Amino acid sequence: MCAGVLVDESWVVTAASCVVDSPTVYRVVIGDARPSISVTTGQTIEAWEIYRHPDYDATSGRHNIALVELATPVTLATDVWGLPTVDIAEIADVPVVGTRMQVVGWGAEGWNDRLDVFGVTDTLTSYFVERTSGGCGLLDSSRFCARSSPGRKLTYNDLGGPIARSGQVVGIATKLNVGSLEHYTQYSKLSFYRAWIDSYVSSRIYLDLCLYEPGLCTLVEVPRFPGDCWVCNFELIVPNEGFHNIRFALPDLGVSPEAFSKAFAFRLLGANGKLIARGKGNGQEAVLEFSAKLSKGNYKLQVQIFGQSIAKTIHANNAKHPFKFTFSLVK
Repeated sequence: MCAGVLVDESWVVTAASCVVDSPTVYRVVIGDARPSISVTTGQTIEAWEIYRHPDYDATSGRHNIALVELATPVTLATDVWGLPTVDIAEIADVPVVGTRMQVVGWGAEGWNDRLDVFGVTDTLTSYFVERTSGGCGLLDSSRFCARSSPGRKLTYNDLGGPIARSGQVVGIATKLNVGSLEHYTQYSKLSFYRAWIDSYVSSRIYLDLCLYEPGLCTLVEVPRFPGDCWVCNFELIVPNEGFHNIRFALPDLGVSPEAFSKAFAFRLLGANGKLIARGKGNGQEAVLEFSAKLSKGNYKLQVQIFGQSIAKTIHANNAKHPFKFTFSLVK
């Protein structure tokens, strides 16, 4: 239904207009050049969470960008010659008007009445376009326009897909000018949104300590508000193999249960960095439970904090308030 760009092993950038439902509706297929074939040769991964830009305006098309967090990380891959077949995109600035760039897409082969969607072709194509100063309607500093020759155009299922120069991705397709002899496409500049993307993808670390037994921890440095993504990394030492629960709780912050439940996400990683389990906040506390035994050894527990309500509470009166976590490792 749409395209996207892999910007991290667990994150895909796409158009906000592409993702309007619950994340459970979507799957991401990576490394497969023939999407209409039911048995994929690539990786199919469920969407874990979707973050549309907070200022996205469907009417004007401004800030038409979204991040899709994957349920499990992508496996990067190369071909027999060592060239990447699944790789993370490198973001670059948009070149000046008149510069040639490259777009990639499948295009549509017609409307499928049974499925009520465009049918996607089996041919992944690439062609050159030229940045223009007009032809796409109203633009601002976050968007730009490019023109292709007659017969060369993206279609609706290619929205969210990349436009690149010299192998670096500079934008994603967000709006089509259908019916024009010269085909114009509007793109969101990825460089404009680099800080917003990094706030999710390249999380800052503010706390790192070892938990040998149940205890109380205090976040000693509070991130700036707004804009920073917050991640606390805990080294978790499991002394003996067994079934374990990790319990996470907070004192009353004076926010609603709904705001609290949306503010936290959890990941448990092995010593090699491989994802083992994940969970989300729920009500006034959050519990991450494991259905399999944990072997003896060291693990990393990541607690990721979202939500402006939580941030505003922590930053009340511009003071740095201690933010306390309690964890218990229960056999």
